[in-house]
Amino acid sequence: MLTSGMAMADVVHADDVIITRSLCVGFDCANGEAFGSDTIRLKENNLRIKAMDTSVGAFPSVDWQLTFNDSTSGGANKFSVDEVDNGRTPFTILSGARSNSIFVNSSGKVGFGTATPVTDLHARSGNTPTLRLEQDTSSGFAAQTWDVVQRDELFHS
Repeated sequence: MLTSGMAMADVVHADDVIITRSLCVGFDCANGEAFGSDTIRLKENNLRIKAMDTSVGAFPSVDWQLTFNDSTSGGANKFSVDEVDNGRTPFTILSGARSNSIFVNSSGKVGFGTATPVTDLHARSGNTPTLRLEQDTSSGFAAQTWDVVQRDELFHS
């Protein structure tokens, strides 16, 4: 037992470590933790998994991070993949996203709103499915937007 004011030392183990049951990591893990079917559990606020690549020279060395929820009060409930070195977040899923928001099947077909894509890109919606192509001004060209929309309309002559 550590008492207040005692220094905590790192544990360095220069060999493989095998956990034959479950593992909990974080300040909020409790003695007697009930894991259910969890193998690894991260349990605290501000959850992050960071991959710090120490490669040098011509080898790839960008650091990446998995971020679970914003760390600010009122922030987003989300899961993100962050490119740490360049301050970019190329991928985010917000809480509440519908099932199969993005689904890639075994042949590489991508479904948006469907787990059974039948074409390379397949979008399913209950009301007016739309695909948007948008050109911004970041490359020096005028901003433009093109929508491909399915509408059920009756034409009368």
